[in-house]
Amino acid sequence: MMTRLHALALACITIVLWSLVLPATAAETTAIVVGSVQTPAGAPIDHASVTARSPSGVYTTRSDARGRFTFAAVPPDTYSVVAAKAGFAAQQQSGITLTPGATARVTLTLQPVLHEIGRVEATRSRSFSVGAPQDSFTVSGSQARGPVAAASSGLATYTRGSVQSAVAAIPGVQQDPFANVVIRGGKVDDVVFSYDGVPLPQAIVADPGGNVVGAQLPTTGLGFTTLTTGGFAAGTDDALGGLVDEIPQAGVFPAKTTFSMGLGLFAAARDVEFEHRWSTPSLHQRYAVDAQIGSQSILYGNGGTFYPSEAATYGLALSSRATWSVAGNVHLRSGARDDIEGLALAGEATYDQYGTPFGGETYGAFDGSSMTFPGEPAPTASVTTPTRVRGTYAIEKVQLLRTYDHSYGRLRLYRSQFGSATNAPFFDDLSFPNGAISFFGSQSAVLDGFGIDGKNLAAERHQFAYGLERRREQSALAQLVPTFDQTLSSHPVLISTLAYFADDWSPSAAVTLQGALRANTTSVIRSDGRRYHLASLDPHVSFVTRVGANAIRFAYDHTTVAPKPLQVERFDSAGAGAPFVPLAPERGDSYEFSFERGGPRGHLRLTFFSKSERDRIDVLPVDFRNANASGAAAIGVPQNVGALLANGAELGFARGPLTLAATAVHARSSSASQFGLNNLNAPAIAANHLFPAGYVPAVSVTASYRRNVHGLTIVPTLSYETGYPYGNGRKVWTLGPDGTPVDVLNDNHVNPGYNYYFLRDPSRAFDPRTNPIIRSLGTLEGDDPNTLRSTPLLLASLHLERPLSSRVTLSLDIANLFGTSTPTQLQSNPYLIGPPGYTGGNAAYAAWYGQKLNGQPYTLGNGVPTNDGQHAMVPWRYGTDAYVPSSYGEARSFSLRLRVQM
Repeated sequence: MMTRLHALALACITIVLWSLVLPATAAETTAIVVGSVQTPAGAPIDHASVTARSPSGVYTTRSDARGRFTFAAVPPDTYSVVAAKAGFAAQQQSGITLTPGATARVTLTLQPVLHEIGRVEATRSRSFSVGAPQDSFTVSGSQARGPVAAASSGLATYTRGSVQSAVAAIPGVQQDPFANVVIRGGKVDDVVFSYDGVPLPQAIVADPGGNVVGAQLPTTGLGFTTLTTGGFAAGTDDALGGLVDEIPQAGVFPAKTTFSMGLGLFAAARDVEFEHRWSTPSLHQRYAVDAQIGSQSILYGNGGTFYPSEAATYGLALSSRATWSVAGNVHLRSGARDDIEGLALAGEATYDQYGTPFGGETYGAFDGSSMTFPGEPAPTASVTTPTRVRGTYAIEKVQLLRTYDHSYGRLRLYRSQFGSATNAPFFDDLSFPNGAISFFGSQSAVLDGFGIDGKNLAAERHQFAYGLERRREQSALAQLVPTFDQTLSSHPVLISTLAYFADDWSPSAAVTLQGALRANTTSVIRSDGRRYHLASLDPHVSFVTRVGANAIRFAYDHTTVAPKPLQVERFDSAGAGAPFVPLAPERGDSYEFSFERGGPRGHLRLTFFSKSERDRIDVLPVDFRNANASGAAAIGVPQNVGALLANGAELGFARGPLTLAATAVHARSSSASQFGLNNLNAPAIAANHLFPAGYVPAVSVTASYRRNVHGLTIVPTLSYETGYPYGNGRKVWTLGPDGTPVDVLNDNHVNPGYNYYFLRDPSRAFDPRTNPIIRSLGTLEGDDPNTLRSTPLLLASLHLERPLSSRVTLSLDIANLFGTSTPTQLQSNPYLIGPPGYTGGNAAYAAWYGQKLNGQPYTLGNGVPTNDGQHAMVPWRYGTDAYVPSSYGEARSFSLRLRVQM
């Protein structure tokens, strides 16, 4: 029996829902079954009892006067639907597999009593629905749990068990060198992640201090992971990239309990997971809980060598990860229409750097010499504190779902939060000549939300969706960089309201037209008292026509995304008195055209897309178009100055045991790096120049084949990428004396340390007679940076699985089967100091090296790689030693897993 408090709460929520003109929609975490009951002659049968049954729920309704019935919001699962009426023999259709957001159409023909019952047909489960208005994919089963898979990114290993791994093989998805998900050539922060429809705030990934690695959203307790890459629905979160939603499993009857244990062979990796799902026999009370704990080494290249340049520009030389997570949910059905859900997720991930001290370690241990670079601590100083990044996350949600005969309404309250803390006394940041730097920081966000949404299918040819949502996000950032005597802080609040309406209109069985309108307002409240308001109205249109098993879709989206909390406010000690710059939303337009095919010849989706984004937020000096105001002391302030253009194609194919996913992208961006801060950006943006996107391969392909041989399941997977962009560029944009952007030769005169050409006297401008170019790097790059690409990489992985009994399964995963250790991306050699006889270079470094030479003139300059400032490295070849690897493919790894069904 319900307590009085329970009954009162239910009554209050029900009154709110009934007070709406129509039940109001959010991210699609449920599915729909629509159908009809008819006689063999096609006449409708009214008042037939219809039941949909699955291990996770039983739902009943009756057909109306036209014989139609609807289950408007059922949990994703595999269902059988039964229709019965006096005078007719009941008919059942089984094997109807529903994924989140899917709509199944069922026709049940009831024969008069004593006649043969109609045949039973099964619906085939697949990764996408042919003819859907959105370009979306659903990953289910074990693949939704983030398995091990070989990928070019050196950090791909640390995505195991995370949503990044679960979506890695979906068309349109690529990973940057740090294993962040990038969709259709966008940036990391273009992608929105949510758990059961609840968005999770994300940490910033820009300087100062490098890319702070927060906790990655885990796949704990999941049954499905959905990804929408285009044709965004009105009720989803704003995104310039894609929408990723994780949907947990609910309780079932009879109960299922699973225990699994994983062990890394030849490397430190271990994890344990316990999952229990149970329900009352009536399925009116369902419960699920899942807990995981694990740790692993993160291996690069050949798995045994430390590559100093893995520290890269962002200090990401991760060496190990430790994680734990707990997820649970409960569903309580009250009567035939109401389902009350409570959900919680909490977890933590801790990452250690290669800078974590070992016995006797000193700050000079990784330099290979007794030298210290300017700004670096003494090489003999002991490192006593680990360099560690720790991220935490938590999500709580309470929801009431009320279903009607042809509609549903939902009311939900939620909170999601993250925290990230960095304790880094030692970042071995070899991409800059600063040597080891120190960095300490924390950032966090708490997002509270309230939403009412729903869908109405009462009209025979329409599906109306509408909703209203209110959010409040409070963020905090505190960073300290002792090496540079710099602090950064931020404490803004963003309050937003989203309202939307959408209609899927099907004038015939072969045509669907979807139109949506989304209104969004955001209030920005800064900690210094300044505030401003933003508003937008975004349309979405898609058209789908179906001919037999084929479908063609066209979609257009205009998307407006409000600035993120840690963009609207940044207080930097290095630039006191920086002007207040209110931000506008980032805006994007995207078009896509898809051809789809279903049937026995396989499921195919080929999509062509084009998108343009403007008012992108980059971090630049305020008056970046004026050379006099853009000196070294000018503070970087987030501003709406950026742009991005991307075109490409995606292919998804599945036939029997074979699956294939391919993505091709050509993207150009206003930022030389996706992380915003770069001294190349300001003059190029002033010139309206776009750089080649330097963080995704041009083409990536993943193919897998599943085969069963005498009870042993074998799944080989191949992953191919064309290589990551890199390079200095033969030219560089700079600001002339009058503030006008000019494109000049990339030499020491304008860009010391990252030059392509070497002048006889680098302190003076190029002159073919008096100051000629005496050498170049000799690489075949274009005028822009990122015009070279690293060697294409083909990696293989293998999954083996065999049941030992009806309840015990043993599996083995091998990533990077052949141990390929080719570099995936390169960067400028940080020790590059000049061709022989070259007398130029940075005066401060020349004087410092001169001191090391007992006051003798320093003669190497900037161009020849050296380890000690006195002798050139050998062998030295122009065109090869100008760049050093900044990342490697993940090392070969073996993971053994035992899974027990109790």
